[in-house]
Amino acid sequence: MRAPTFFVSSLTLATILLAPSVARAAACCGDGGSLGQRLTRFERAALTLGPTFTERLGGWGPTSAYSGLRKGDHDRALRLDVSWVLRVTSRLELGVSVPVQAAFRSLGGTNDVGGGVGDVTALARFTAVAVDDTTPWPALFVTSAVVVPTGRPQWLGSELGANVTGQGVPELRTSASLEKAWHEKWFAQVNGAVGLLGPSDAGGVPVARRPRWSTGFVTGPIFTLDRFRGLAFGVGLAYETEAAASIAGSHLGPGRSKLSLLSSASLDLTERISLVAALRSAVPGSNTGTNETATIEVTTLARFAIHVTD
Repeated sequence: MRAPTFFVSSLTLATILLAPSVARAAACCGDGGSLGQRLTRFERAALTLGPTFTERLGGWGPTSAYSGLRKGDHDRALRLDVSWVLRVTSRLELGVSVPVQAAFRSLGGTNDVGGGVGDVTALARFTAVAVDDTTPWPALFVTSAVVVPTGRPQWLGSELGANVTGQGVPELRTSASLEKAWHEKWFAQVNGAVGLLGPSDAGGVPVARRPRWSTGFVTGPIFTLDRFRGLAFGVGLAYETEAAASIAGSHLGPGRSKLSLLSSASLDLTERISLVAALRSAVPGSNTGTNETATIEVTTLARFAIHVTD
């Protein structure tokens, strides 16, 4: 499920975690539907921007058999995400994310280069259960996001699809995230998400898409540094699955699924500026995916926050 068409594009950002109860730490956490980090309770807004580099390693067939790319082939993409999140009330945030990407492919002796603006995503995040530094229970965040198909869909793409930048149909994503920090030393997050896609009528044939499901967790230590305001590391796993699409009630083969390894780090340079790095890699080998590409994604982000006292 490759970015930006599947919800871990946002899932690249969803792997970026810090502890919600740590006042020194700037951005926390994402979830399956978010395309920018959520705000801490001390922040009024935040701008996040940075590139994601994706390299295809191989893929899985309908029987979950894994195979790598052939020698001499390559499939790479570079995406820039610009996200803005604004606090509307003490519990409600609104945000928008705009991706721009370029892809470079050489498969079977055929080369293809393309790119453009991807699918724009708007989100609303609600703090269902708030926490402070003393509460023993985890925070709960619920996010709803709408994906607007502003990118170029697959059926309008070139031979190898390097100029495909969107999924071609609208999508409603809903996710929930439980987050907890312990004594400003360790954090954990568990999230789950579902995406409901609109029907596709490419070529005049209506194709019904099944819901996409995602679940994952990330956990790791938090450090307090003399020179900087905070540092956090996280590792975890994410699993995504989507049942097969159908035409007139007939399924179009097996569904899609993929297991990914997650790791991330965030450094708070100041109260308002943070740097984030994240790595997301499919787990190569049989039985860890079905009808999917195996990719590795590296993201670097800069985040600029506006505090409520600014």
